[in-house]
Amino acid sequence: ARLSGGHSLHETSSVLVETVTKSSSVAGSFSTLPKFSSDASKVISRGAGLSKAFIGQKNTFT
Repeated sequence: ARLSGGHSLHETSSVLVETVTKSSSVAGSFSTLPKFSSDASKVISRGAGLSKAFIGQKNTFT
């Protein structure tokens, strides 16, 4: 796959985070989900939207 729009590898993603209240009546309902091997310490996120977010408004981070 080729990236279009020049030689920049900068990627911008939009994420909408909604706060909801979750409840589960079945114990162990997540035991059937597949287990993935990953390292979350390799993720780097930065931007003003992470340090100060506003409810109902667009917040930007990379």
